[in-house]
Amino acid sequence: SLLALVFVGSVLGMLLMGYLGDLLGIHQSLVLTNTLVVFGALSCGALAWGRPAWVWRVIALGRFVLGFGIGGNYPLSAAAAAQEASP
Repeated sequence: SLLALVFVGSVLGMLLMGYLGDLLGIHQSLVLTNTLVVFGALSCGALAWGRPAWVWRVIALGRFVLGFGIGGNYPLSAAAAAQEASP
């Protein structure tokens, strides 16, 4: 279902974006995840027009991207907070 795609994307985002944060840096990865959240949300609302099959595909992909961005933002924001809270 469409709701499950958000959660699948969220779990994959948590797993992959933490690793990407180590490779690219936390700040650049946070910018990427926030961009994915905005793109996923806008694509669900703005790009969903046309034939019904096309609308469902666009909404499904948009929700997956939105979930991926939200899930990736979670470990990266925790790592950024821990990095800034030096004793």
